[in-house]
Amino acid sequence: LQDDFGHNAYLCRDWLYAVSLVKGLAYLSILIVIFVNTAIRAVLKLLARAEKHHSVTDEYAAAVYKIFIAMFVNTAFLALIINANLFAVGVKFPTSLIFDGPYGDFSDSWYQTVGASIVLTMCINMVAPVIASSVFRLLANYGQCRDRGCSKDMRKTKKITQREYEAQYMGPEFLLDSRYAHALNTIFVCLLYSSGMPIMLWVAFLSFMVGYWFDKVWFVRFYKTPPQFDEGIAEAVQKVLPWAALFHLAFAVWMFSNNKIFTKNTISSLSDIVNANTPAAASSVFNVTERLTSNQGLLITAAFVFVAVVLIIRTFLWQYVKALYAGIGAVLGCKKQEREVENLPGYYSTLTQKQLENELAKLEKVKVIAPWVDMRRQKIEAALALWQHKKMDRLMQGVYCYDIDENPKYKAAFAKGETVV
Repeated sequence: LQDDFGHNAYLCRDWLYAVSLVKGLAYLSILIVIFVNTAIRAVLKLLARAEKHHSVTDEYAAAVYKIFIAMFVNTAFLALIINANLFAVGVKFPTSLIFDGPYGDFSDSWYQTVGASIVLTMCINMVAPVIASSVFRLLANYGQCRDRGCSKDMRKTKKITQREYEAQYMGPEFLLDSRYAHALNTIFVCLLYSSGMPIMLWVAFLSFMVGYWFDKVWFVRFYKTPPQFDEGIAEAVQKVLPWAALFHLAFAVWMFSNNKIFTKNTISSLSDIVNANTPAAASSVFNVTERLTSNQGLLITAAFVFVAVVLIIRTFLWQYVKALYAGIGAVLGCKKQEREVENLPGYYSTLTQKQLENELAKLEKVKVIAPWVDMRRQKIEAALALWQHKKMDRLMQGVYCYDIDENPKYKAAFAKGETVV
């Protein structure tokens, strides 16, 4: 091809190079996000372990929070911040190194570039755990095959000790904290952008469906049995979930109130009242009041305020509200709720028969006549009677305690029977 001046110009080649460079960098950024999420997951798990929590459940809950926050910021907000241009909407920063991207709003071009990359990132995140676990499974099968000498006889092995054999044929640990963090990240990212990109809801549905069936099958056939966790991790994750609705409503207001995509139709009465009290110097290219009071944004704004108030009260003020309610009930003479008492055994009911007899012998040596002596004697005698009752009715099976003298086999071995003098 020749340009207007008669020079040779490789227009198609230059265009193809530019498009390939842009697409390649976009895909490379997605792979970098996934790689960074994987590296952050490993580092934050080590940090949670270094905090020396009192239980494994607390350690896993702390790891879930850390991994989720890092993945959420890296997946949802990093691309948004890099491509945002707040200078175009009247927000001034001392430096142009940040918020100097090509997009000042959620425009159609933003959805085509940044939005598409976020959707593609979440699709890759959907299959990334499956691919990683499949690779580990193939490597484990290859190691087991080499250990058997590629024989079909499962009894053959080159391992010498039982520990080496179990380490070779036992599956990896089920990463419960990573699974919870991955699920939270999927929920928050998909709800964050689902108002402008409804396909994110389908991405979340497919992600959970694939994760459910994959973990269900591989948990039975590949992973080793995890430790017995209590409900602490699930409750910790449950406390975070309502905040996803708040993020969803905040972005929904901004996406639906974009006048370049939706028709501009504000509620004149409310906007005029607010703008009448707003100084002229405060008006800018980006009219926040106009967007929040539009027909598309007003109801969502009200829902956002309601959810925000409920979450703030529930998270930060609910314990004070409960204390205030209890105090008002006490002042008004309401019936005080009785405190539940745990059904714990008494002190003497935990002692062995020999220990009870020793305690009774010590008590007989006390020369003081006092009510507490008689009360303690009654408790010891009641515990001894319970022991005799259990022995007679055979309610207790086997050895009664860890005392060696109470074991009949040891009594016979050491000649401590009742017939021995």
